[in-house]
Parts: sequence; C-alpha cells; structure tokens
Amino acid sequence: MDFLYKMNHLFTRTLSLILSANFIIACADLAAQNSDSPGCHSASDYRDSGNVKYEKGDFNGAIADYSQAINIQPKFAKAFEDRAKANNAKGNFKGAIDDYTQAIELTPHNTQAYIERGIVRQQISDLVGALTDFNQVVVLDPNNPVAYNNIAWLLATTSDTSLRNGAKSLENATRACELTGWSIPAVYGTLAASYAEVGNFTEAVKWQSFYVKSFPDSNDAQNRLNLYKNHKPYHEIK
Repeated sequence: MDFLYKMNHLFTRTLSLILSANFIIACADLAAQNSDSPGCHSASDYRDSGNVKYEKGDFNGAIADYSQAINIQPKFAKAFEDRAKANNAKGNFKGAIDDYTQAIELTPHNTQAYIERGIVRQQISDLVGALTDFNQVVVLDPNNPVAYNNIAWLLATTSDTSLRNGAKSLENATRACELTGWSIPAVYGTLAASYAEVGNFTEAVKWQSFYVKSFPDSNDAQNRLNLYKNHKPYHEIK
C-alpha cells in the first residue's frame, strides 16, 4: 500500500499551503502554537491554520481547525478534504471516507476527492469501492493518469482472485504511461506488475528494473523484481 501512496503523490499537488498575505501567514503561524487558534476569524483562516498543524504532524489540532472552518462555512469542500486527509493520517478511515464523501457531494466533479477516497477504501480492503471511485475519475476526466495507474495496480496485484484481471490491468497501465509520456518512473512499477500478471515476465523484469533504478533504496521494489525474475507475479497480502 505504501507503493500506491508514493505513486499518487507523484501525480498530485505537492503543497496546498501557499499564503499570499502577511497577515494570514502570521495568523497561521500563531495558530500552530496555540490550540485555540487566536487571530483566526474566517473559515479560510482556520483552514490555513489546520494546514500548518497538519504539516507539523499535529493531526488532532488540524482536525479541530478544519472542523471550526466547517462550522463557520458548512459547504467548505476543501476543509472536508483536508479533514479527511488528517483523519486518514490518524487511522480514522471511516471519518476520512465520510469527509471525502461530503466533499464529493459538495463538488461532484472533484476527481482528487474520488482518488483519495478510493485509496482509503483500498486500505480497508473495500476493493470494489476503490475501483468504483477510480473508474468514476476516468468518467469525469478520461485523461487522468492517476486513475488509470491505480486501477491497473489494483487489478494486477489484488489478493482477490475474483477482481484480478491482468489484461485490463495492462490496458490501464499502458494508458497511464501514455498520458505521462512514459516519463514517470513510478508508473513503471505498475506496468511491470501488469506484465507479470499476464505472464510476460521479460517485459515485467525490464520495466521493474527501470523502476528499481529510480528507487534503489526500496526493498519492496527489489523483492518484486526478484519475483518476476523467477516468473512469479506480485500479489498483495490480505
């Protein structure tokens, strides 16, 4: 599952905390030092404060600030997304799914919320729900490489034989590579797993070797390469 997170972060925004006004910066910094978040008045202020706390690993403080932002502005979709992220970091997967669901209800074309909810669902082994979310992203945005990549990884590596589908996995992995110009090393690992699942271990070893070169410190990556060299596919353990 760590592999899926690394891939997702390579495709998604790097940092949402970009503050343009000195007053807001001062407010957020002060709030991060005080659980009462003095100096914050608007929903945006509390969200900014929550983002600072989240980046510092204070997930409880972040959740409190995001909740205050939602209390002030009940239809603040971004605050629901941020609170979902903090809940997920704490291991509160139900809370994360509920918050992502609320964000989706408020912003039905929010592909990032679908992707994030799908990843959380995959964490709790709701693989059908995860696939549903990833496929919905493809419906909303047919050129979204993250969705194709995540679908491909799940279909190739799931422990659930009723869902595993090497051919469809390879189709989705290839599409993810095409959409990224074959330039994102993280997708090579997905493509390798897909080739292994259809029994093409020559291609699996080739692409996994490219992946290992980009992530040389990853024991998991090397272990998968060893599997492919021994003509064995990689399947996640329940």
